[in-house]
Amino acid sequence: MSGLVQITVKDDRRGLLDFDRFYRVGGQGEGQPLFFEGVDASEVGAAGRILEDVRQYLADNDGASFTLTTLRREVKGSNTEIDAAARQLAGDPSVAVFALHERGPSLPPKYRHDQARLEGSGSTGMEF
Repeated sequence: MSGLVQITVKDDRRGLLDFDRFYRVGGQGEGQPLFFEGVDASEVGAAGRILEDVRQYLADNDGASFTLTTLRREVKGSNTEIDAAARQLAGDPSVAVFALHERGPSLPPKYRHDQARLEGSGSTGMEF
C-alpha cells in the first residue's frame, strides 16, 4: 500500500523551511516499515494523476507508438500537462517509455512503452 502526502508549512518564524514538500508514503503491512520518499510536485495532484494515466496508457499498449495527439485524445486532462507527462516519462531512465523521432527532426516524437528494451539497453529513453 502506498500514497502521496503534501506537507505545507503554515508559519516559519525563522524563514528556514520550504513551504511545500511532497512525499510518497509506503511500506504499511506486516514486516514492512513505514517510509517516506521525496517526490516532485509533478507527481501529485492533477499533474500526478495525468502522469500516471499517461504511463498506464502506454504500458497497456506496450510496443505501440503514439503521437501526442493520440495521447491527448486517450488521456483526460490538459494538453499541456499530458505533453509534459510524456516528456517527463521519456526522460526518466527508470521508466520504459521512449521518445522516438522516427518522423524526422521537424516533427514531434512518438512515444512508446517498451519494457523489454528498457531491461536490455539501459537507455535514457530519449532517442534521436
